[in-house]
Amino acid sequence: MFGRRERIKRKKTERIFERWARGRRRQQDSRALVEEYLQLLDETGEARRDSGASDRMQQNTPAAASAGVEEQYSIDPDFDREIVAWDEGGWNDSRIFRLGSTSEALQSIGVQERDIVMASGKINRILREHPNMTMDMVRQIPAMLEDPALVLESQERSMLSNTQQNSRIVVVGTVTDANGAPVLCVLDLQPQSAQDRRLGLQDFNKVSSAYPKDSNANSFLRNSNVLTPARKKTRPRQRSTPSASNWPRRS
Repeated sequence: MFGRRERIKRKKTERIFERWARGRRRQQDSRALVEEYLQLLDETGEARRDSGASDRMQQNTPAAASAGVEEQYSIDPDFDREIVAWDEGGWNDSRIFRLGSTSEALQSIGVQERDIVMASGKINRILREHPNMTMDMVRQIPAMLEDPALVLESQERSMLSNTQQNSRIVVVGTVTDANGAPVLCVLDLQPQSAQDRRLGLQDFNKVSSAYPKDSNANSFLRNSNVLTPARKKTRPRQRSTPSASNWPRRS
């Protein structure tokens, strides 16, 4: 009997250390990812300073315009045209844009596969409140979600009532503003506010904000909990177009 108890205790101890080791490896991998990303920012910053303003403009050209369509299969091909038309048409405040669907990278960390939307009123607010955020950078948000460099747990309070669970993640790509600050995209996976319900956004993943992290970016990234997305591209799946009845209402 004594020997059996000792074996059970030893197995439990081994499992505890195995879980600790896995967690330690994930933590080390996360730190390595962040440091790799910060090094990339430094290198692109040096290249930008060496090349001047023309390269800054090129860097903020929407990725979907230069990348192959086969590698952008989660991006709505109509989004760029629609956002440009909206920009030229005077910034109507009542549009709901479909950016695409959940990418393989985001699905690999558990994000539900469904359409991703963004309200034009939110874009208006972002551009008003963040002077360094440009329309060209807004046009790159789908590409950031398609192939993120980092995905972070949100450090903000929970957006869900009566729970500590946070329904948001922060997606970081290779898009930067003119000063080299990385652009963050906040994705709400369970939009439940009164406005979300009024607009019919509960069954979508919603971009709730996007802006350059122009203060303490390095510290923010190093102190964030990193969710590691899969980076390998796979063949696009056939995906049916949602029926009009499932689309969010426009106010």
